[in-house]
Amino acid sequence: MKNMRVIAAALLALSTQAHADSIDIKAGGGYIEGYRTNSADDTLLSLQLNYSHSLSQRVDLEAGMMGAGAFPVFSQLFSDKSADFDNYFVGVRGNYPVNSFLSLYASGGAGYGTVSEYARVKGEDGSYHDVTAHKYSGLSPYISAGFEMRPFNAVGFTADVRYDDLPHGYSSTNVLFGMKIYV
Repeated sequence: MKNMRVIAAALLALSTQAHADSIDIKAGGGYIEGYRTNSADDTLLSLQLNYSHSLSQRVDLEAGMMGAGAFPVFSQLFSDKSADFDNYFVGVRGNYPVNSFLSLYASGGAGYGTVSEYARVKGEDGSYHDVTAHKYSGLSPYISAGFEMRPFNAVGFTADVRYDDLPHGYSSTNVLFGMKIYV
């Protein structure tokens, strides 16, 4: 999530140079879980930023970044481990316009993701803090589905569910709400 400023600047720069359609800014929450019994399952706050180029009314190409981090309170109450992830992705999005105001969509693609596991340790002063226990990186496919309400020509509002198959057996499901700015 620390690279969001760089991604935002790059996407805005691209929007002035390319014939792209929109920039999406989404936020929400979800869950990350691992297949191992000692994995760092956690509740997440999520942020996604992507740039979509329209090939037709029904097909877009998208590229962007999604980052998700743990709710500190939940992590401390239920486990001595936590996890977060960053994912840079490219994909294809299919749109189905229901009417002039509402459209349904589904997207899928692949990205390069990094999952970080943190362990809670007690310091010499008696306070607890998180340290990075493991980091896993690799290719990670994703799928999502949702809808967009477009009350204005230049702005739409979105809601979707996204599933990421992350490195090292982790997966994440997130519900995201956002704004789509047409450029």
